[in-house]
Parts: sequence; structure tokens; C-alpha cells
Amino acid sequence: SKIKIEISMNTFEISDEGTDHRPLQMTKSDSRIFKVAEKLGIEPERLADYVRVLLTVLPIFFYVFCIVICQMRLNLITQATTSTPPLSTTLLSNIQYINTRPYIENVVEVKPGGNCPTGYELGDFGKWIGTYAGCKSKSGQFYWTESYCTPEDEMLEAVPPTIIKKWKNTQLCFKTIPREKVRYRMTYTCEKGERECAGRYCIPDKYECPISWINVEPINYTDPYSTHDEPGTQTKAKIDDYIPGKRLKFIYSENIEYVLTGFEVSYAMRTCWDPYDLDGSPEANEGKARKVYPLLKVQPKEDRCGGYSYRNDLHRIDSWEEFDFYKINELFSYKNMSQVASYTVNQNVYLDARFAPFTMPTNGCWDIDFSVVGSVQSRLQLFNKLGFLFYYTGGLFTIGLILFIGFNIFKAIQLGKRVFSYATVYLANLYFTGVLLGYYIFESVIVFGYRLWVVSAANYLRGIDGCFLDRNIRNMMNDMENYIETEYLHNYLNETAVLMGTCLIVGTIVLFCFIVLSKARHYSILETN
Repeated sequence: SKIKIEISMNTFEISDEGTDHRPLQMTKSDSRIFKVAEKLGIEPERLADYVRVLLTVLPIFFYVFCIVICQMRLNLITQATTSTPPLSTTLLSNIQYINTRPYIENVVEVKPGGNCPTGYELGDFGKWIGTYAGCKSKSGQFYWTESYCTPEDEMLEAVPPTIIKKWKNTQLCFKTIPREKVRYRMTYTCEKGERECAGRYCIPDKYECPISWINVEPINYTDPYSTHDEPGTQTKAKIDDYIPGKRLKFIYSENIEYVLTGFEVSYAMRTCWDPYDLDGSPEANEGKARKVYPLLKVQPKEDRCGGYSYRNDLHRIDSWEEFDFYKINELFSYKNMSQVASYTVNQNVYLDARFAPFTMPTNGCWDIDFSVVGSVQSRLQLFNKLGFLFYYTGGLFTIGLILFIGFNIFKAIQLGKRVFSYATVYLANLYFTGVLLGYYIFESVIVFGYRLWVVSAANYLRGIDGCFLDRNIRNMMNDMENYIETEYLHNYLNETAVLMGTCLIVGTIVLFCFIVLSKARHYSILETN
């Protein structure tokens, strides 16, 4: 068909004469295309053709670019989900737990069902780990986890973790001092309204100094200070026959800087920092390899507590035959445990007194926010848990990108050169590019915000890893900080942030081109009936 060009004072129009298709229309008064054409030394209609070609070809290049980026992004998400932090969630949670326990001012023994005195609350002996669901074999000699059970086996339900309230049919009531009420003495003396304890702590006058130590001694032990306490020492409580023939003596001493924060039950002579780690080696268990109930959630390992040394904040108080421990606390019922092939009879569980780990005597160290420490692992796992959303969203967008490339190729074959001036093609690419850009903005905000959140955790760990006098906790904080910095950030988050930022920049440029060359600013591509 013939091309008809009409130019008036304010209007420049190109159309296919004899057809209903009007590919381009512009007004001289609100368009810069005439000025641009004049500067370039080419005809306005030729420049208009170049613009139409650019608006059709540009999004295709953008789609191809996005497909490449999506594939790189999916590989990074897969890499992140398979990366294993050096510290488990349970270990970090346990570090947070033991460092935020209140200090125990005094204890009182009560029998099960008895009431605690005013100002006291029923204490606990730690948390029992619980069991997996499973079954007992038909012969009764083996216990299996659920995946190995057969219809002939006796099925056993999982038992959730339980707070242990009784030890040898006895309970303890605690009078506690909230952790936030105790501060390290940074001045020569404590402030008015406070008392000094152990030469290092200041607590409000309404509290007594907390228990410093527990002596385990024979009941018939002749104490040279039987009529009075050793100078600087105060006996808080005595419990006789808690351990047969022994006495537990709870004392405060101004010469002992330990502070009692509670009790824990352990399956090994040497206890690991992670409650889900159990050193089953003979070296850690009086020369015998440790065996436990086969469905217990903590099973013996040979890696010495995951590579860290044993806990040194615990003081062994008592032991109890494992079967009686389960029976008295009504944790679960089982029969003929001695017949189980993987279990060794006459094994014990142990009761340990837990004392507050030492930190450096500075305000920054004394006031450590352990909620941040405990949340580090959850921060790393958050993106792993939500990663599938980004994974599948990226997959859907990849499919959409391929479909739109196919759409453009199909229209190019169908319309030939007219595809460059076809309004439907232009508008479809414009809207889809806008959707892509909106998603990249959303994901960039999530990735960059998440990165800042993780970096703040790494910075906090770096700031406190020198606070702990316990070498194990120092190493743990340092290991996690190094993992975040060297692997999680540099091998995953940084690259993801760069990819999202690149897509955002390129997508913004493409959309800007659409807007600058669109109907609102320069010209219109119209399709008439």
C-alpha cells in the first residue's frame, strides 16, 4: 500500500493509505522527535521507524537477560538451602537459654504435690529431649524409627520434650533474682539501695546474694565450723538424704564468683553444649560406651560434642538409674527394656548444677542481648524456609519470559514488518516489563533488607565473641560470625543482591525507554478498527 504523509503546522502523521491501521501519530507541539531528527540529520518518519523497532526488539533482549539471571538466581537459592551453618539451632538456643536464666537466691525442698513458700516458685531440673515416633519389633528386642516399622510391629507415638520437675521423687522451689536486676560493679562501691555480692555484683537491697556453690558432703561429716559459717560464707539451705547418705549444702560465699542459675539432666558424664549432642565414647562415660533408649531424640555420637570441648559451667550433683528416671517422671512407659538389644542396663542419668558463665566486666559484655544470639540461626533459616517461594516464583517468571519471547516471534512471523507498529505487541511488552520490574523491586527490597538483618547479626557476634571468658562460647560466636561473613554473605546473599540489583537497573532503563517513547510524551501507536 501507499504511505501517506501529512504535515501541517502542528501535526505529523504516518499511515497506511487504504487500510484501517494507523501505525504512528505525533504532534509537533508536544514531541521532541522532530528536534531529534533534525539534530541527527534524518527524516522524522525514518526516526519514527527506528523508534518502533527499538520498542519491539528491546524487551526481547531484556527477556533473554532475565532468563539468564533467573537461572543464576535459582542456582544460588539451591546453594543456600544446602549450606550448613557450623552451629545448630538447638545449640544457639541453648546458649541463649543458659545465659538468660535468673539467679537463684535460695531453695526449699518439697515433696510432689506440696506447695512452695510465698515468694518461691516450683523449679525444674532441665528439659528432657523427647522421643521420635517408632515401633517395637514383634520379638520385643528392637525399637525402630517410624520409617522402618512394619504392620506386625507395635507402634509407639512420639513423646514431646518435657520439663523435668522431679528428681528422685523430690521437688525444689526456687527464689530467684531476675537477670536484669543484677549488674556488674563498675564503680568502687555499689549505689545506694544496692548490696554487693561476691565482690563483683550489685543487686537491689530487697534481694539476698545468690547461691554461689553446692557442697555435696556426707551427712555425718564433722564440720569444723559447725556452729557458725566460715567467714564470708552463708549457708542458704541444707537437704539431707537427697543423695542417700549425703547432704546438699547450698552456700553463698563472698569469695566465690559463681552464681547458681539452675539444674540440668545429662546422659553422659561429660556434657555437650548442644542438648542434641551426646558423646557416647568410653572416654566420656567412665570407660563404657553410652547407649540410650533407641527412640530418644539424642543419640550417642563419636565427634566429641560437635568439635567443641565439654561444658565447664556444670557441677555434678547426683546420678539416677535411667529406668527409674523415666518411671518416676512418667516420661513414657516401656516393658522389658533389658531385652532391647541396643540398650545397656544399669546406666545412669546425671543431675548437674548450672552456674552462670563468666563474661568480661564491661557494660557492653555484661549487657549482652542473647535474644540476638539465639535468633542468628533463625535469621539464616528464614530465607531457607521462604526460599521455595522465590524459587518457584523465579521458575514461573522464567516460563512467562519464554512465553513472551515466543509471543513476539509469533507476531513477527504473523505480521512481518508491521509488527514494529502493532499496538498489541507494544502494549503487551510494556505491561509485562512493568510486572517484571515490580517483582524485581519487591524481591530487591526483601533481599537487601534481609542482607542488612543478617549483617547486623554478624556484626553483633563479632562484637561479643571476646566477651566470654569461656573459650568454647568465644569459639562458637567466632565460628558463626565467620560463616556468615565468608560463606553466607559472599557466596550467596551478596551475589543474589547483585543479580537483583542488576535486574532492577536494567528493567528500570527498559521501562524508562517505553515511557519516554510512549504516547504520553512523544507519539502514539494506534490500532483502529
